[in-house]
Amino acid sequence: MSLADRFTTKTCGVLGCGADAEVVIDHPEHGERTVCGSCAADFEVVRDV
Repeated sequence: MSLADRFTTKTCGVLGCGADAEVVIDHPEHGERTVCGSCAADFEVVRDV
């Protein structure tokens, strides 16, 4: 992966996670967040990325 690809590929919004983003979740305290599949856990998935 080149440096340019790193900035055009969406990554997980969870602190400390650098995986590719897969879904947008509805977080009860922070609203909509773009996260990877493993960080989506038990949150409601709003849409795929």
